[in-house]
Amino acid sequence: MTLVPEGYDILASQADRSGNTLASGKGTRGAVIAPLRNRLGLPSVGGRDNVRRVPSLSAEKRFAILCEIVRAQHFAWREAVAELCPDVPADEVATRMWQLTGVATGRAYAKHADPEAPLAAQAAQSVVFSSQCMGEDAVAEVHDAEAFVRHDDCPWYDWHDRKGLLAEDRPGCDAWFASTLETLGASMGQRIHFETLEALPEGGRCCRRRIWVDEE
Repeated sequence: MTLVPEGYDILASQADRSGNTLASGKGTRGAVIAPLRNRLGLPSVGGRDNVRRVPSLSAEKRFAILCEIVRAQHFAWREAVAELCPDVPADEVATRMWQLTGVATGRAYAKHADPEAPLAAQAAQSVVFSSQCMGEDAVAEVHDAEAFVRHDDCPWYDWHDRKGLLAEDRPGCDAWFASTLETLGASMGQRIHFETLEALPEGGRCCRRRIWVDEE
């Protein structure tokens, strides 16, 4: 099942209405989308193959679309929670989701962390790498005993604003930062702290967070 982001331009034609489709790119001018029965060698329905061609997209464009689909899915499941579980605060569910995501992220960062290098700097650089992969405009500022992560622009901020959920933007990010850094620090035997100095949803020019580690 594919969820098309609201207001996002998907450069591909719709697949067969049956929904039973698979796609394959053969390095030709366009990717081929065909019904599943055709891919399995079964007889075509009505004597036609229903093969359609869609524009070929670069890997960069495909990944940008995928990132928007991921964000669209986030707000779709939040809406589902609000509709099906009206007694459960949807914002608390979203915050918990970011906490759990941070645990998994912290574990991933720990696998690549160097125990001999400053941990605050590594944490900041890892966050920036993840952010840039998701289409966010982020940079790291590294100093001797601390590091800073600055987001000058962020699609999550834009989505929260467009959905009228701006109040959930910073709490979700803070929850993710907290659990990510706590998990990373625990894995490395250190305690990592952070503070949010400025936030886009609160009228700031950017989102800026300071990261530091307890001194021994």
